[in-house]
Amino acid sequence: MKEVESLLKRVDRYLLTSEFLLNEEDYESCVSRIYYAMYFSTQALLLKNNLTYSSHKMTISAFGENYIKTGIFS
Repeated sequence: MKEVESLLKRVDRYLLTSEFLLNEEDYESCVSRIYYAMYFSTQALLLKNNLTYSSHKMTISAFGENYIKTGIFS
């Protein structure tokens, strides 16, 4: 699925830049990149199950409903 691959490439890019920002002691920007890496990872996981959401709040909620409450993730 191309969309999932695209999201995961974005995750890799954000993790790489977060490491650079950490080394530069730009902690606020580093945390932002890590947040988005997790967000895009979550979107990719949901998309693998044909679930898409347009907002951060809905994405986080869907992750909780589909993966935390079901015990897939603790």
